[in-house]
Amino acid sequence: MHKRGTTLVEMLFTMTLMVVTMGAAVTLYAFVAARTGDSITQYNVFQQTNGLMKSMAKTASNAIKCESITLGSVTALKCTMPDSGTDYDNDGIIDEYQPTGVYKTLRAYYSPGKRIWYFPSTNPIRVGNVGSFWYRGIVTDDTTVTSSNVDRAWTYPVGTKAGIYIPGSVTFTQDATNLATTITIKTDTTSTPNRSVSGYSGNNALPIPDITMTRTCFWKAGK
Repeated sequence: MHKRGTTLVEMLFTMTLMVVTMGAAVTLYAFVAARTGDSITQYNVFQQTNGLMKSMAKTASNAIKCESITLGSVTALKCTMPDSGTDYDNDGIIDEYQPTGVYKTLRAYYSPGKRIWYFPSTNPIRVGNVGSFWYRGIVTDDTTVTSSNVDRAWTYPVGTKAGIYIPGSVTFTQDATNLATTITIKTDTTSTPNRSVSGYSGNNALPIPDITMTRTCFWKAGK
C-alpha cells in the first residue's frame, strides 16, 4: 500500500510539473510572438518611410524640374521627367533617362515627357483630402493628377493593401537657383500603424517610431 501510494503522489507531482511547464511555455511563446510582431511592425514603418524617400528621390534626381503643387488640402510633389530613355521593366516609367540631344555648347538637353506625382490621401483615395496613405500618379501632360492616374503597381504592391502609410509630415522645398528639391519626412510618434497597410502586424497600439529623413536631389537638367 505504501509503495502504491508513493507512486500515485509521484504521478500527481509529475503531472502538476508538466502543467506548470506547459503553461510557462505557452506564456513565453505568446510574449515572444507579440514582441516579434511589434518588431516586424517597427521594421515595416522604417521600410515604408525609406521606400517613399528612395522613390521620390530617384524621381526628383532624374527630373527636368520639380514643383510643389497644392491639391485641395495637401501638397504634392510634381516632377516633369525627360521623354527619352529605356523602360527596362515595362511598367510605363523610364528607368534610365537619356538626353534628347546636345546643344552646340555640348551641354545635353531634355525634352519634357511624363509627369510623376506623389501625394498623400485617404484610403479609398480622394485626391485633395488629407490622409496618411501615399500615392504615385503618372500623367502625360501638365493636367492635374486624378485618381484614374494612380500607378496601382506602385501604390498597391500586394493585393489591395496600400504600400505606403506614413502618419507625419512630408515636405518639399524647391530650389530653382540650384535646380534641386529637398525632401523631408518626419513620422508622428503619437500615431499608430494601420492594419490596412501591407506588412504591418503585431500590436497596432504600438506607437510609430521616431524617424526623420532629409535628402536634397539635384534635377537631371542641372547636372
